[in-house]
Amino acid sequence: MKRLFPTLVFFLASITIQAQPKNLTIEECLQKAATHNRELQNAAISLQMAGEQKKEAFTKYFPQISANVLAFKAFDKIIRKEGHFPQELEALAQVNPQLAALAGQPFSIGELDKGYALMATVTQPVFVGGQIVNGNRLANIGKEVAELQLELKTEDVLQKVTENFYQIAKLKLNLKTISSAQAQLKEIYREVKNFVDAGVTTNNDLLKVTLEIQELASDSIKTTHAKHVLSLLLAQQIGMPGEDIEVSGEMDFNNETPYPYYVSPEEAIYNRKELMLAKKGVDANKLKVKMEVGKHLPTVAVGASIFRTGFGGISDAVSSIMETTSNNGMVFGTINVPLSAWWGGSHAIKREKLALKQAENQLEDTRELLMIDIESAWSGLTEAFAQIGVAITSYNEAKENMRMSLEKYRMGTEILSDLLESETMLRKSEDRLASAAADYLTKLADYRRKTR
Repeated sequence: MKRLFPTLVFFLASITIQAQPKNLTIEECLQKAATHNRELQNAAISLQMAGEQKKEAFTKYFPQISANVLAFKAFDKIIRKEGHFPQELEALAQVNPQLAALAGQPFSIGELDKGYALMATVTQPVFVGGQIVNGNRLANIGKEVAELQLELKTEDVLQKVTENFYQIAKLKLNLKTISSAQAQLKEIYREVKNFVDAGVTTNNDLLKVTLEIQELASDSIKTTHAKHVLSLLLAQQIGMPGEDIEVSGEMDFNNETPYPYYVSPEEAIYNRKELMLAKKGVDANKLKVKMEVGKHLPTVAVGASIFRTGFGGISDAVSSIMETTSNNGMVFGTINVPLSAWWGGSHAIKREKLALKQAENQLEDTRELLMIDIESAWSGLTEAFAQIGVAITSYNEAKENMRMSLEKYRMGTEILSDLLESETMLRKSEDRLASAAADYLTKLADYRRKTR
């Protein structure tokens, strides 16, 4: 047993060391999220996909090359004929006795039962109604949209991380407040116990303090659980799933006012990614109108083909007078005029123009909503700052009230219920101050991201 004891101690110590939480500052969390967050990784992949699509569209400028191979084997001869040579061949007896001898004789012809054809074609589009040019421009807009979406997603993820970080910091302060209150109540419990032993008060007062201590223990359990869940969420957001994260640093704003960060909505709006995306939507729809028109314009292309053919199953007699293989080539030009396509094409063009009008309306709507969003963010920030001042005043008053209540209780001029109520108000004022600080720092980060 004595030998096992050091081993057990070492084992427990190793568990304690492994279970130590990782202390991270807000800057470290934001940096890790920007690198390891899976939402951002997927947005980066979407950007790569848009880049590949742009490269794909560029290849439409190049000639189109195709190759075809055809081979066949017929079940029977393709050329077949049975009959008799005409009697008129007898008239050639003086010229060609052998041919004249065939007059009236039966014959049977069977030729060609297999063959192949090889062909390669190169086609270069010369004019296709601007579809290639506009298609490349549209693909380039697609890449720019993906870049803006990545930036927008980055801002969104970093704001979520910031909010989560300060919520954990707030709960950390709540636990500190609970711990201080527990220590205060233990001191009150000892004093009440002395009064009970001296016969100055009854056990009811002692029970009241005990219930308050138990209530604090319950609050501590709930707060600890909530903090643990938020820590797991923060770990997942920054690419460290399953890790035990502990926020580092206090919510110290140094009574810094938000007014130096103010930016007029008219100025800030033009840096918003949402507005840029709406503008790209208008540009994309303009190109879609041009491409729809281009689909119904004449197209011109030039090209060249080379081919080789070969036939088999031909008798020696026929092959002696004709070639069974052939090599050839040609150049060509095509003009395609889609006349009947305009029957439905005019409606397709109108549809795209209506979609363009929708995009323009969406742009104006986005502009107006962003102005409201920036104004709302500023109002929320100034309100949060004012709430900090109120919370500080309330905390200082509650702290002084608690000090006076404790002195009065010790002097016997205040009942226990008033003292416990003073302690509760102090704890609530501390929690309110922590919430106000977390809310202010979160809204400050949100406003700065919306106006930078």
